[in-house]
Amino acid sequence: MTTSMKRPMGVFMRNRFSLLIAASMAALVIPVISTPAAAVTYENSCFSAGVAVAGASGGGKWNYASRTKLDPMTLFVTDRKADGHSVGVRLVTRRNDGTNAYWAWHRVYAGAGNTESWGTNLTDSAGVRQAWTQVAVFEGDAVLQLCVTPTGTNQYW
Repeated sequence: MTTSMKRPMGVFMRNRFSLLIAASMAALVIPVISTPAAAVTYENSCFSAGVAVAGASGGGKWNYASRTKLDPMTLFVTDRKADGHSVGVRLVTRRNDGTNAYWAWHRVYAGAGNTESWGTNLTDSAGVRQAWTQVAVFEGDAVLQLCVTPTGTNQYW
């Protein structure tokens, strides 16, 4: 013989409503937890009139992987004018203390129409709060013209 116990309708509806709220919250929270913060990529380029006249364009693309790391990172530059000058691109970062770090130039010496890109990463224990690139036209080691790209801000700060 089975005995069935009847629940009052209000308890059943309250439990069902609580379960619905819990399931809805889980549906919202789980994607946020599993979404990687490193999915934000910053890209900039420099095609200003000053540098374009002299014959260079370029910039960079990177992912802020942490407070101290850009990974992956690509820098690129194109020589746009047959004028005997080389062109270059470099990364500049703003550290946690507010000072700027000027990283090494990457240069193209092959002449007009040539583009180079460099895939790499950067780790700086002093922090990477912001980053941007500089694109330049050179006569030997002297910078003739310089273009500064817009600044990207690290979302981890």
